[in-house]
Amino acid sequence: CAGCGKHLPSARRIKKHHPDYPTFDHVIPLSRGGRNLLTNGVLKHRICNAARGNRPPSGCDLIWLAFIQARLAVRPRSVKTAGLAAAQPQEPPPGPRL
Repeated sequence: CAGCGKHLPSARRIKKHHPDYPTFDHVIPLSRGGRNLLTNGVLKHRICNAARGNRPPSGCDLIWLAFIQARLAVRPRSVKTAGLAAAQPQEPPPGPRL
């Protein structure tokens, strides 16, 4: 959890209304112009997310936001940009001529 630092349980193991249920917290709230993107969010317990509410991001939220943006900046956006599309199977080298 980006709010309290404790372990986030799997969403499959607990009910949706449980206070420890993992939720997507928008670092810059949607009502304040934030966008619904991975670069604008962190995972928090439902109770930690509700405690922050609609307030602007604080110190910890800004640190997590910078960390996530740095991680996503080095991640390839598609197979083409990763150079994996060029790794198509090639013809085998020619064998000895008979």
